[in-house]
Amino acid sequence: LGMQIGEGATCIEKDFFPLVNLDDNQCDQVVPALRDSGFLIVKSSLLDLELQQKALAASARILELSSKTVTHPSDPKQYMMLSFDDLGGEGLSEVSEDVSVIKEYYSSLRKIRDI
Repeated sequence: LGMQIGEGATCIEKDFFPLVNLDDNQCDQVVPALRDSGFLIVKSSLLDLELQQKALAASARILELSSKTVTHPSDPKQYMMLSFDDLGGEGLSEVSEDVSVIKEYYSSLRKIRDI
């Protein structure tokens, strides 16, 4: 993906990865961002920037290396549909360290949701 998360994201990056600022009550933008792009960047003072950067890098490695990655001929993106319970399962053993980062990120997002 080659993108850094943070204040310095360019307009082009924000076009590809919608930025949803939870501190500015933009919660209603989460569903449209996922529906329109399939991805989003969540900004919140409750979510650690370093963890977001690690999760993005881990996601890119998982998509690159995992046998569960799906591609489509007319779309340059790579996909993987997983639930939290699927993480660490069959087809992801080669990226187990990255899966741990994604689990930590997922748990962090759930804690924020529950606040």
